[in-house]
Amino acid sequence: MLAPGFQTMKSVGFLFKAPLILAMLFVINLMTSPGHWWVQWAALGIGIAWFFALFRVLRTVIVAGGLAALGIYLFKRYADAGGPATAPRPGTQPPDILTVPLRRE
Repeated sequence: MLAPGFQTMKSVGFLFKAPLILAMLFVINLMTSPGHWWVQWAALGIGIAWFFALFRVLRTVIVAGGLAALGIYLFKRYADAGGPATAPRPGTQPPDILTVPLRRE
């Protein structure tokens, strides 16, 4: 079984390769049998596979965009609530460093 990321990358590659394959088959059809259009059946099969690959890529883009939006929302909510106690807010001066005086006894 392929990893989901690898499947998506293969689908992206297929989105670019399928039209080239179909163009090559069209040229072969023109050269070998110009009166008989057998390339239409190859176009039907490749077209169906192309749409499945397109939907796989779109699903991945939508999920990744949704996760990125959720991350940004949570980060902004965290920053508005005060964030970590040691980090200064953007545009403000960092807090003074507390020093302890040293005594010799």
